[in-house]
Amino acid sequence: MMFRLIRCPKFGSVPLALALMLMILTAAACGEEAPTPKADVPATIASALARLDATATAAAPAPAESGEPPALTFPTSQPLQAGNSADAPAPTLPAAPSGQGTEQPDTRTATPEPTPETAPPVDALVPLADLQNWPYLQQQDPLSAAAIEALAWVADGVYESEAEGVEELINLGAFYPYILFTALSYPWVIDGITGQERDVVESLHAIAQRDAGAAETIGSMPFLHSLGPADYAAMRSLRQLVFFEPDTFRRMLAHPSLQPGITDERAKIVAMASGVQRVNPGLINTLLDTSRINLEQRTLQLPESGETVLVILRTGPGAARSMDLLETAVRQAEQFMGEPLPTNYIGVLFGDAVIGSAAGTNVGTHIAIRPKFDVDNGSREADFSGHVIAHEVAHYYWNGNADWIDEGASDFLASIVENVRTGKSVSVTNQPCAAARNIRALESLNVNRDSNGFDCNYALGERLFVDLFLSTGNAAFRRGFRNLYLASEVEDNADDMRGTPAGVGQVTASFRAAADQAVVDTVVRRWYDGSAGYDTRRRDTGAVDPTLPEINGRIDAAYISITQRGPATVAFSASATNDIVWLNLEYSYQLASGSRDVNLTIVEFYEDGFETHRRDNTITADAGFIGGNAWYSIGPASTQRWATGRYLVYVYEGNRKVAEVEYEVTP
Repeated sequence: MMFRLIRCPKFGSVPLALALMLMILTAAACGEEAPTPKADVPATIASALARLDATATAAAPAPAESGEPPALTFPTSQPLQAGNSADAPAPTLPAAPSGQGTEQPDTRTATPEPTPETAPPVDALVPLADLQNWPYLQQQDPLSAAAIEALAWVADGVYESEAEGVEELINLGAFYPYILFTALSYPWVIDGITGQERDVVESLHAIAQRDAGAAETIGSMPFLHSLGPADYAAMRSLRQLVFFEPDTFRRMLAHPSLQPGITDERAKIVAMASGVQRVNPGLINTLLDTSRINLEQRTLQLPESGETVLVILRTGPGAARSMDLLETAVRQAEQFMGEPLPTNYIGVLFGDAVIGSAAGTNVGTHIAIRPKFDVDNGSREADFSGHVIAHEVAHYYWNGNADWIDEGASDFLASIVENVRTGKSVSVTNQPCAAARNIRALESLNVNRDSNGFDCNYALGERLFVDLFLSTGNAAFRRGFRNLYLASEVEDNADDMRGTPAGVGQVTASFRAAADQAVVDTVVRRWYDGSAGYDTRRRDTGAVDPTLPEINGRIDAAYISITQRGPATVAFSASATNDIVWLNLEYSYQLASGSRDVNLTIVEFYEDGFETHRRDNTITADAGFIGGNAWYSIGPASTQRWATGRYLVYVYEGNRKVAEVEYEVTP
């Protein structure tokens, strides 16, 4: 519902907050029953009245010398809201929750050496009169203004670090004073609003703009009285739902499981609702039915972040190790970054609610991962699950920048986590980019997440960061990586997003400050615009020894074919190839008796000097036979495109290179 001026025969037209106070104190004067507050509103109003009595003479601006009311300067882009007198200037609300279509959904080893720190900025006092909409609130609703001013942390002076929190309360009071008085009864508002708490007030205000009655109901729910780790994400989810899926928002609030009100436990489910709605709306009813879900929780104490809550929600069976993988990812990511994890709550949903064809998605309010990765069965999915989880955790650090930075840095950080966990070398995990040769060319394509070319952000971004890591060394890279993250966190006030979107300029400056500038410049040029050649030093240029001593044999021939058992080729067209490409091995041996296995490792390289795939295979030699053939699929998956260029395949028995094949992929 919307609030309107209350007209009472005894009191006339008064602002809502003052009318509510008068109705509570003297309800009989109107011949009506006083409303029942859902929070300790009367006590808050009484405190505000005392403040108002003490400051009544200063509540309205002093008249100008001409006798006309002083001009209040407000932008006029906002429509006049119900509850304001017809001749009063309309308060101006922040752009993000304005209700004018500007709301956007969310899409988030060793300690590095510290970088020099500048002196902390002085937290100066800010006059209340300088805060947005304060003069208006004092003039139009002195009771609400007095209630805000009565807060101890406001009364002793508003510091710059507190100003945005006070402005959120002012903006809430300007349009929705009853909800303001509910908020003023929260303990976490009474003792001072932190950054996350400020976001909750802003979300409550934004929800009220679309559905004031629902905001009033939500404001009185248990989860907002004392904020738990999941409650912040739940409010963001509700805010996104009311803007983009209002029907789902109303149906969810009416669901029987939420009728007693959202609790801290239910908030963990509500936090996932907005992201699920965008991908799989039918899953929301399943999540709200507690008999059909399984919730696992673990609380950590992190060196930098302190208490951090991890939650896994499943709609089916899963692997016990998934929580361990999540904890490892969180701990190692924070340790490598050397900066606090940007959230103290991570909720993971193993369910069919992942955007596009990705393995997982960090939607800000939670992480969604396909259930096939919640396994521990020796499969390829099980082997990759640690990387998937670590990549999505990394997005809490890396988001809001150029896509190739966010995806590349997250893939790199996932490799660091897996290196610590399994000992896997830190290298690239993506096939070469088929759509562009370098990042500048990719940027010119302006690809979106729904296009095939978007995968190049992973491939090229990851290669840049892995190359910097291998070229600058561990310690220098960590300093540069941390510099880049801190640069992305500096607020530029250019938009409503957190921090500053980083691009190639920030990458170059951050790593130049931490490592050899010539090395950094070469690596950046190599991957950003292609003006520096590839580093081919990681290729194996040693001689081939085709012998297989274990079976008294040898590799007789190794070649590529575009069909199994097909003729050898040294080149083929990417546009004409839409099926598997094969590595063929022909071998011979002499074995007097029994049988014996020979273990081979097949390693694929691209011309950029990076390994793209590695696998172990076995050939079996049996007495009575003199040789055989083996075929192995190579290159990207059949759903991916080939990048043009030269490729290498090495075959090893132990540390000996027993075969080598080079081929070219043309357009």
